[in-house]
Amino acid sequence: MVGNVDKDTAVPAHIQVRDFLLTQIKTGSLKPAEKIPSERELSKLCNVSRVTIRKAIGSLTNEGLLVSVPSKGNFVNEVMQKENLEYVESFFSQGEKRGFVGRIRLLEEELVIADAEMAERLKIDEGDKVFRISRLKLANGVPICSELRYIPYKFIPEMIDERLSERSLTEYLSNRSDLNIAHRELQIIPILIDGKTSTLLRTYAGAPALLVTEILSLDDGSVLKWEQQMHKSGLIFNTRATIKQSEGGWK
Repeated sequence: MVGNVDKDTAVPAHIQVRDFLLTQIKTGSLKPAEKIPSERELSKLCNVSRVTIRKAIGSLTNEGLLVSVPSKGNFVNEVMQKENLEYVESFFSQGEKRGFVGRIRLLEEELVIADAEMAERLKIDEGDKVFRISRLKLANGVPICSELRYIPYKFIPEMIDERLSERSLTEYLSNRSDLNIAHRELQIIPILIDGKTSTLLRTYAGAPALLVTEILSLDDGSVLKWEQQMHKSGLIFNTRATIKQSEGGWK
């Protein structure tokens, strides 16, 4: 493990150390649940002060990539290493399989009137009612994804009464035989996180992230959901999207 800091570059030393440790995590040199070198060891390894090392570790801890254990040190967060964008399987089901406790925090929910842009996205008339829902997904208390979704009121008028915004929409729809899901379109692009979102995801403004746009359509071409998710940096993504149809409806 070599991590000498280049003092002739404009990149701050603590960012160089952070990127060095992040590379070790991504490549598997530092494995999930493994303890990273101590501040003293990293200071000697990177030829920087312990204050610099502390800032780098603090940054990765805020992003959820490291976990600090009092009196023991800092460990690679085993939950955060593989974030699967598996849109058929609910977030809670993923948690059960992968060993983390998934939680959804509802940030905002309101019934709005579709403007021209929203109407075009959802293939509805301007002026139609639409649910606008903002949520935050957490794994073991660590925020991993912010989410903004729009759903036409006509499809799920019971959205607010049944508190569906705090539940898995995937699991709820699996019991709705009248809504036949036919298509799922995904667009995934790399971006830099803005200040407001960085606060939500406990990272820094300008951090790299993935912006995922998902459009869920019914068999008649109607758009059931338009959604954007912001997945924080430092994760390894495995993407899969499948649709299964049976006589009993979408599963």
